[in-house]
Amino acid sequence: MTGLLGDFTLLVAMVLFLYGSAVDLSGTAKWVTLMHLLGLRKTDWKEGDSKNAERKAVSYITVGAILLVETVILALASV
Repeated sequence: MTGLLGDFTLLVAMVLFLYGSAVDLSGTAKWVTLMHLLGLRKTDWKEGDSKNAERKAVSYITVGAILLVETVILALASV
């Protein structure tokens, strides 16, 4: 049971890391410019967009790091 919980926790941590990275990437100037050229975004990049994306992404990445530490603790406890 501990192994299954550890695998699930590791999977959730991975998803949170990927989502946090995608949120951070979506605020960069090059990404916004590309989306604007493809017609997927109506507004241009502003200087504050990058900071806002970083603020949103840090919470997901922090929770992912906490879950990763929890997975290590579960792995060490099951030995």
